[in-house]
Amino acid sequence: MSIFNPSVEKLENGIQNCAKTQQDIAKNIANLSNPNYVPKTFDKELAEAQGRLDRKVLIEDEMTKMSKNSVRYNTYVKLLTMRYQNIRKVVTLGK
Repeated sequence: MSIFNPSVEKLENGIQNCAKTQQDIAKNIANLSNPNYVPKTFDKELAEAQGRLDRKVLIEDEMTKMSKNSVRYNTYVKLLTMRYQNIRKVVTLGK
C-alpha cells in the first residue's frame, strides 16, 4: 500500500511513458537517413495490426510528436512537483 495518493503513481507512470516515447522519437530521427528503418511507436504498431503500414520516417512528423511529448512530460513533472510540495507542507506543519 502506498502512502501517496494514487494520482502520484499515475503521474510517475506518465513521466516514464513520456521518457520512453522521447527515446523512440529520438531513435526515429537518428535513423532518418536509413531507408530500411521502420519507426517504432505505439501508433505504428496499432497501424500494423490494422493492416496499414507506412515505412517512411518524416522529420516533420517526428518533430511534432517530440514537441507534443515534451509538453506532456513537462506537465506531468509540474503536477508531480506540486503534489510533493503539498505533501512536504503537510509533513512540516505536523512538527
